[in-house]
Amino acid sequence: HGDMFSPNSLPKLKALEIASNRLTSIPSTLATLPRLAKLVLNNNSLTALPTELYYMPSLTFLDLGSNKFSELPEEIANLGQQLVTLFINSNQLEHLPVGLKSCAGMTRFNVKSNPLKLVDANTKAVFEKMKQYTDANGGKFIA
Repeated sequence: HGDMFSPNSLPKLKALEIASNRLTSIPSTLATLPRLAKLVLNNNSLTALPTELYYMPSLTFLDLGSNKFSELPEEIANLGQQLVTLFINSNQLEHLPVGLKSCAGMTRFNVKSNPLKLVDANTKAVFEKMKQYTDANGGKFIA
């Protein structure tokens, strides 16, 4: 009996929604799903993701809304241009990682209901860059 999220078990899986399950962690093996483009993890109790998830080659949509994140790692930069939707609303984020600036393809960004400290120069710069990207890409910025 192998891991449910191994690339051999679900090679064509493109979307995975595990919302509202009181999850406190998710397996790093999710990152081995080669075609996973949409990952919905909202309304859980997550405080972090396995670092491997920030290196997924096909991930374009990431919903982490309504969790317990107090920070996002700089590794989010590895999703770069491919990440077009990021929902991080209703968490406990005070700062935004500078790595988000590399996500120039962003069309939908939701950071509403976080105690962001926009007096922090880096957080303010990232916040403004996300607005600039979503506007340029004809998308939606929610803060």
